[in-house]
Amino acid sequence: MAMSKSKQIKNIILSKSAQAKNYLLNEITSKRYSPGSCIPSDNEFSTLLGLSRNTVREALSALVSEGYIERIQGKGTFVIDRKTKATGSRIITVIAPDVRKLKENDPFMGLVLQGVLPQLSDLNLGACLYTFRGDKTFAAHVRKQGITPSMRQGIVFAGYSVTEDDVAFLKSEGIPAVSIGRPLPEGMPYVECDHFKGALQITRQLIGLGHKRIAFFDNVNHMASFLERRRGWMQAMNDAGLYADPRLLGQTENFEVDLLRNEIREFLDGLDCTALITWGDVSTFAAIEVLKEKGTRIPRDMSLYMYDGFPWVHQTAGVQITMAYSPIYELASEAGKLLYGLIEGKGSNRTKLLDIRFAEGKTVGKAKK
Repeated sequence: MAMSKSKQIKNIILSKSAQAKNYLLNEITSKRYSPGSCIPSDNEFSTLLGLSRNTVREALSALVSEGYIERIQGKGTFVIDRKTKATGSRIITVIAPDVRKLKENDPFMGLVLQGVLPQLSDLNLGACLYTFRGDKTFAAHVRKQGITPSMRQGIVFAGYSVTEDDVAFLKSEGIPAVSIGRPLPEGMPYVECDHFKGALQITRQLIGLGHKRIAFFDNVNHMASFLERRRGWMQAMNDAGLYADPRLLGQTENFEVDLLRNEIREFLDGLDCTALITWGDVSTFAAIEVLKEKGTRIPRDMSLYMYDGFPWVHQTAGVQITMAYSPIYELASEAGKLLYGLIEGKGSNRTKLLDIRFAEGKTVGKAKK
């Protein structure tokens, strides 16, 4: 159903996501979609409104935050009966990064929801996805926007760096919460991969192949895991009696391939190294392009090791990448177990560390003599 001409004119000054939100809200408040009913899918709304799926998802996320709809993994998106919602939601919330930072086919959130949900089935709990802009803390965001009913049931943070402000706010509100990824402040249960051990093993493997100048281009968005990876790299270099040259360490806070390509190009310019570790698939793709520009052959001239990508990115990259990756489903499953314990009053400030997984590829070889 297309928007009327008058509504289109009125909405010219609004963003596309705001226009989509207004349209969907009107459909709900006019009772076109009654309380408890399942509304069309993101794809169907995208086609109906002529907007991208990310824009539609952003509009739906805003309606989730305002308590009009709930997303239930594997079932769909449902209209909430706002007259009775105060009696208690049976859905917990997964707090995720801004959807605009996720690639169109990014499997991260799907794996998180698939891992969390089975652990909460005994409590008859579902899960909805909530996203917000990362330029504010979660606590600052909900102080302004309000706490949804599903948040009060419990929260799993995924892909977000929990702050001291968040921990204090959740404690004051009595909301049980778990983080996938180590939060910098103490006081919140979390599940995480052992990034110190992962970086240590990768660097030792490269040293064992004769590499002495091993560069590491990392992302600082999740500071706690970033510091652990850096510590693992330094430990391996020191154990081997090699100089941990700070020039071998590069860092970024970006996820856009064009920005990363420029940063990696600048990082490698004049740098003496025979192996490069990159964090994430986008950084790795950018590094492959830069090395091709320089005429550097992988792995003959430069070994390339991807840290924390997805094990099915080879087709996109055009080469079988040697990599280490986090078991997202298993991490989410452990997070679900921790949250279950907190909701049942049996939890404490516990942590769970899982090992990084490894996948052999064709981008790592012996150092040139």
